[in-house]
Amino acid sequence: MGLLGTGMALVVGCHASPPATALVPAERARIYAAVLREMPRDTTTRWIVLDTLLPTTDIEADQYDMVRQALSISEQELRVFLSVQRMPTPRMMSGMLPDARWRLVSAAQLDSLRAIAQREIATGTVSRGIRNDNFWRHWYSAFPSSGGYVVLSPASVSGNGAQALVHVRMACGPVCGSSELRLMRRDPTGTWRTSGRVRLSES
Repeated sequence: MGLLGTGMALVVGCHASPPATALVPAERARIYAAVLREMPRDTTTRWIVLDTLLPTTDIEADQYDMVRQALSISEQELRVFLSVQRMPTPRMMSGMLPDARWRLVSAAQLDSLRAIAQREIATGTVSRGIRNDNFWRHWYSAFPSSGGYVVLSPASVSGNGAQALVHVRMACGPVCGSSELRLMRRDPTGTWRTSGRVRLSES
């Protein structure tokens, strides 16, 4: 699933924001919790949150203008977001979950399932035609109560601490998933909410 496909669309508009000049780690758990609260989810489903990082090339340079215009942000803000590649600490990751129905899974666990699925393809245990289905077969075997997983990128917080950018990727099957860039805004009470978003891909 490509991150910047033809399905890119502006979902919610927002106003221009000040330059993002600093990372504010203390706010990241609150930002993540706000994102997860807004995620559509069956109340009986245990989603999984992966503590993996998204590479800086996820948003190609020739797509910067499209993203900037959709979110009304500066090129500096976007570049700062793309440069923030810091792994959240275990404490921060546990603190980002808004309720017990969310569960943390490491990138290493995800990679392990992918490796098993790929070995089966390489050895002819399963058909190459079901490559993606094979991974998801292992995923739902390992996490039968999940509805897929969510990946949150490190949040880039503006210098004034009032706005943040975060990349959100959801996956639930071979042709079930989406990717979007969200602009979060903190109100005077300290509550974070989505102010704008750009859908990067959907399947």
